[in-house]
Amino acid sequence: MPPSYTLKNLTKAVEQVESGGDPNAVSPKGARDYLKAMVKRYGPESGLVAYNWGPGNAEKWIKGGRDKSKLPDETRDYLIKVDNLASKSKKGRRKTTMASEKTAI
Repeated sequence: MPPSYTLKNLTKAVEQVESGGDPNAVSPKGARDYLKAMVKRYGPESGLVAYNWGPGNAEKWIKGGRDKSKLPDETRDYLIKVDNLASKSKKGRRKTTMASEKTAI
């Protein structure tokens, strides 16, 4: 995935994707905290995979080399949608880099 994003920017993009595109959507605090935990643990892209597909599946995917073709279609589509929305915000381009991830595995 391209440029770097802040967690705030990723959270907003996830909220929009999950609300069907509502730019004013706000996820419940529990969902935001879970997303934050997944991103901190796995890095941005793998964190989104864990958030969408579950941490157990994400860990297997990471250990298998992060081959996106092995993700379910729903998760691949989710990553694309979140990335498209996150990349629209120029404010979000710093700190968190999806291309160079670190994992806690």
